[in-house]
Amino acid sequence: SVEESSNGVVRISEGQDEGRHYLGWAGMPPMSGKEKTLSIDVWSATVPILRFETLDGPDKYGRADVDLALGTVTPVTGIRNAQVRDLGKGWKRITLEYPASDNSFSLTVAMLSKEGNTDYRGSGRSIAATRPVLAERKK
Repeated sequence: SVEESSNGVVRISEGQDEGRHYLGWAGMPPMSGKEKTLSIDVWSATVPILRFETLDGPDKYGRADVDLALGTVTPVTGIRNAQVRDLGKGWKRITLEYPASDNSFSLTVAMLSKEGNTDYRGSGRSIAATRPVLAERKK
């Protein structure tokens, strides 16, 4: 189930069903010709690893796995200079950089099973996240 609080924080809790358990944002406006930085704040006491997937037009896909417990990011494709910053009280700020595009942008934040799978039977774990912030990359 997904709930949004009055302060804009979105929370997803796994059900017992089989499938993907994720939050998604689509149709964010393009920043034509500019390198982009995406930041999002995430909290979870039960989900150690999240998969971030970006789509910026038909051919600009990015993916990175974020280990909240260790504070590390493993970029897989299309993402650079990714980092995790501890904000305290369990909150982490994830920052990702990726190339410019003239297309609208989408982001998916998926929970991974203990085995690292995106499709699995849920067990009641949850995450909370702020809305993503997209900005021109500072040089």
